[in-house]
Amino acid sequence: IVAGYAADELGRDIGFLEWMMIGAPLALVFILVAWVLMTRFLYSFSLAEIPGGRAMIADEIRKNCDDLQPRMVRAYRQIKALEKRAKALGYSETEIDDYVKSDKEKKRMRGKAEIWLTTQGVNPKDTSALCKFGRDDISRGGPVGYFLR
Repeated sequence: IVAGYAADELGRDIGFLEWMMIGAPLALVFILVAWVLMTRFLYSFSLAEIPGGRAMIADEIRKNCDDLQPRMVRAYRQIKALEKRAKALGYSETEIDDYVKSDKEKKRMRGKAEIWLTTQGVNPKDTSALCKFGRDDISRGGPVGYFLR
């Protein structure tokens, strides 16, 4: 379109090589801008936004690490707060129960947790790395360590 416009209005033919010298860098810049916009602003992902995500990771760590114990009262309060929030949003007891027991939802949440752990430098398949992360997060008072002792 631009080459046709340049030929008609400016009286100049733009060859393929000339067009690519301008078009390819512009396309690359626009692709990078679109990627930044989509990943940072429009569709950003953060596990901190997923209710119960920290408790779920802590639960997985405590299941695999004999030296780490759960803080059951904190976990229970978190569960009750999530239930209350879901009810306030209009979900019924049955809908909440179905969501909690859904294998599909558990798999989706596990995938998000694994992505988050990977961003923290932890291989979610490495039990010793998970245990170390749990102990370190307890020491620094982190969001996962909050549910462990």
